[in-house]
Amino acid sequence: MRNMLSLQDAMVIFTQPDLVDQIKDLRKHAVNRTIIIPMVLEDLPYAKVFPASFWQDQLERDPEKGIHRSYQLFWIWLSKTWCVMQAIRLNVYDSDLFVWSDIGCFRDTTYNSKTMIMHREKVPPHEMLQMAHHKPNPPKEELFNNKYKHKSNFYHSGSQFAGYIDTWKKFHEYFLDTIDRFLEKNMIIVEDQAVLQSTCLSHPEICAYAPFSEVKDNHYFGLRHILHFGGEYKYWRYDKKTEDKRL
Repeated sequence: MRNMLSLQDAMVIFTQPDLVDQIKDLRKHAVNRTIIIPMVLEDLPYAKVFPASFWQDQLERDPEKGIHRSYQLFWIWLSKTWCVMQAIRLNVYDSDLFVWSDIGCFRDTTYNSKTMIMHREKVPPHEMLQMAHHKPNPPKEELFNNKYKHKSNFYHSGSQFAGYIDTWKKFHEYFLDTIDRFLEKNMIIVEDQAVLQSTCLSHPEICAYAPFSEVKDNHYFGLRHILHFGGEYKYWRYDKKTEDKRL
């Protein structure tokens, strides 16, 4: 937590109430660029949409339930786009570019005290910039959540993604629709990465991926490198017509 909070960028931080004072201390260098939104987990949208019995069933069906242990984790993961939409609604800093970042993306001091977003031009004007942690190899299905048995078809990081306001608004709606489609097919929604990748498979026009092989950084967290250092990259985009012929 300390590493990411040392950044100079403006931040809207969603956190549990008992961490507010610690976060204020870690952001004292950027008081005028920090909004802290304290929330209990039960305030997250997906905590209210379905009963506890639904989430307990999701947890029981989760192949990694021994690791995840609590279905409250799913509420957090599935609320990423919702959190960004709240930041956009507030828009305290009159921003047009927003980046979601898991706080755990900064696991060493490489970026400490730096401004992460130095090259906003790297974000396509009408697409969400995503990170591909493995070589993109799209599955046959638009809706895909079997990353455990078909690892070669899973490439969406989900730790960081960046876009402009209009793109975020569209992507958020597509994400919500994808969750509904998962549930209509009785597919589990315990992995935000699977739902995010399926959103991009269903709406390829709104997603551009930075291939891990082109980024000199962690293959999951490489968007920070692109946004900070810039450079030339060949973003990958899913072409359904081409993939249909291949498959």
